[in-house]
Parts: sequence; structure tokens; C-alpha cells
Amino acid sequence: GYGFMVDFAEATPDPLNPLPRAGVFGAVSWFAMPAWKSPTYLGEAEASRSGTSEQVDWESAIQEGRKRSATVYLPVGYNESQDTRYPTLYVLDGGVAMSQGAFKNTLDNLINDRIEPVIAVFVPTDPETEGGIIWPTEKYNERVASELVPMIDERYRTVREASRRAVVGATNAGDAAFYSAFHYPEVFGRVGGLWPIVFQQNLTKEIPNPADQPLVIYQTWGRYHIRSPHEAWDQVMDNRTLFAELREKGYHPAGGEVPEGF
Repeated sequence: GYGFMVDFAEATPDPLNPLPRAGVFGAVSWFAMPAWKSPTYLGEAEASRSGTSEQVDWESAIQEGRKRSATVYLPVGYNESQDTRYPTLYVLDGGVAMSQGAFKNTLDNLINDRIEPVIAVFVPTDPETEGGIIWPTEKYNERVASELVPMIDERYRTVREASRRAVVGATNAGDAAFYSAFHYPEVFGRVGGLWPIVFQQNLTKEIPNPADQPLVIYQTWGRYHIRSPHEAWDQVMDNRTLFAELREKGYHPAGGEVPEGF
């Protein structure tokens, strides 16, 4: 998607392009190369492959007793197989991942095809945060690791090992996912960041030693990630630095830079 911002006003679509799309900064236009095809796994899955979702609620002691909630995805077959235990996937900023990322459809379509069955926990951002973003991350991540994870392990048939528990997120939630993995090694053994916005935490100084904390890491970002020369920050450079620092430290992150935008 792309749009025009005249004199720093709100984004407007291209008047010569009839394909509309909602973007980060408002209404924009959509463009794709002729050979591009939308991923088929984003569409609604057949009923026989559709997992179920349910909400869990709790009062967070870490966040002054405020009520918090999360959506738990159970893969197809969960209720029929009473002895099987499942790895868990914690999706930060989970509300957006479900509504805009079609994450449930993706799980439905890929489980038992390209990925193994998994319990996914979608953790929305705190409603009182400005702009609905995960910032600051400390209390958000602490309640996920110390309150939500134990509750999910108690209520559902999970594999209670860090190596079988992942935390993932996109953009600002990607930063939060790395923060969680670095600060709670006993909880998360796998981490994924899609277009993470990493300048908000100085993550390169917080990378643990792989000898003490082996992590499976995925990090990918676009060559045209967001940047602001006037404010002296560039997410392309910051992601390149983090990726390089992970490798220098001794990790083997998958992913890398792709020729796309934000």
C-alpha cells in the first residue's frame, strides 16, 4: 500500500488508482506486481480444519488489579484427544493479529500441513495505552510471563517447557517479543519478530549469552521499513544491527531483510 501526505497532512489515496486499502497512516492505495498472488492460507478454512477460540479473563496484580483478557486458540482435535499436549504460541498485540492479520485462518490452514498443532494465545494491548501500542513494555511483558503463562499451563494441556513455548509479535509487538524472550528465558525458548520496531528498547545490549540461554529466533523486516531522518532514527539500520549482533553473539536467527515496505 502507498499514499500521499501533502504538507504532513493525513494520508490520501492515489486519485489515479482505484484500488483502496487501509494503511498505517489512513486510507491509501494498493499496488502489486502482475505475478503477485494473495496467500491462500489467509482465507477462511474448511470447517473440518477450523479450530476453536475462547476468552480467558483475570485481574492482574502486576497492573493494579485491572481486568485483563486474552483469546485462546485451540487446534482442531484438541477436545477429542484428551491425552495430547501441545506447544504454545503467545502472540503479542493479539487483537490486531487476529483482526488485521487473519491469524486464526492462518493457523487453521497450516496446522497439520506445514506446522504442527499448537495452542495460540492472543494477548491484546492494554486499552489505556495511548494509540493502543505496547509501550512501555515492562508491565505488559511481566504479566504475560508471570500471570498469563502459568494460568494457560494450568487450564490447558500444554507442554510446559521453554523450548516448546514461543512469543511473537509484529512492529512494536516484535520489540516486546524480543524483550520477553531476553528477560524471561525460563518461560520462552522461541521468539519471532516481524518488522520489529526495536529502537524503543536498546535490545543489542540485552542479548543474552546463547550458552546460558539457547533461543530459536526469527526476525524479518523490509528494506523500506519506517524511518525518520529528521529525528535520526531508521528501522532498517536498527534491524540490521540487531540481526548482526545476534549472529555475532552466537545465535543463528532465521529471516533477514526482504524487498518490501512497512
